[in-house]
Amino acid sequence: MVKINVSNFSIEVLHKYQEDILPPDYTYYFSGDVKQNYISVEREILAYDNNSCKLVGRCFSTIDGSFLLPVTTSGTCYLICLSDNTYNHLIAKEINPIIKE
Repeated sequence: MVKINVSNFSIEVLHKYQEDILPPDYTYYFSGDVKQNYISVEREILAYDNNSCKLVGRCFSTIDGSFLLPVTTSGTCYLICLSDNTYNHLIAKEINPIIKE
């Protein structure tokens, strides 16, 4: 698990797998939760390839803060969780995606 906290804004990349909602054409993914002041929030999350800096995935967390982010690469990525302008955006770097089994 990777947890990034800035003030009262946090993103947790938990790598939990839910087969029923992962698109069948994706093999790699990130998942986790986004919270602000310990309350789950909806935010946009972007994944970029660590080497090429190319966008490889994009999603929004749900109303309960959870997200499932399929990506097109098996290499390390950095994730950006966009803020609602209350806090700065959060960046988690050098995270390996989970492989769908």
